[in-house]
Amino acid sequence: MAPRYEQEFDPRFFEDLKNIRDNNLVDPNDWGLFQEQLRKELVELDKNWGNISRKTEFPPLSTYGYRKRYMHSIPLEIKRKRGWTDTKSDFRIVFKVIV
Repeated sequence: MAPRYEQEFDPRFFEDLKNIRDNNLVDPNDWGLFQEQLRKELVELDKNWGNISRKTEFPPLSTYGYRKRYMHSIPLEIKRKRGWTDTKSDFRIVFKVIV
């Protein structure tokens, strides 16, 4: 059965990605890992967004039914191997499902 919706990206999403890359918010050496993490999250959200995301908590996003999903910029295992002490998710995907 085909999904009842398709992914559509706000142009600001691509601006945000460019900002993350250009301002080294992800280490340039880890850019490929970040892109892979993002791709995996988008695939998982496409499959099961209702169970793996939460409603946003504060206006204006909550007013309009936006949801959120936190993600790691690089795999958690790599963070641990590198000795990161803060291993919480460090990026957030905000989206809206229109059915």
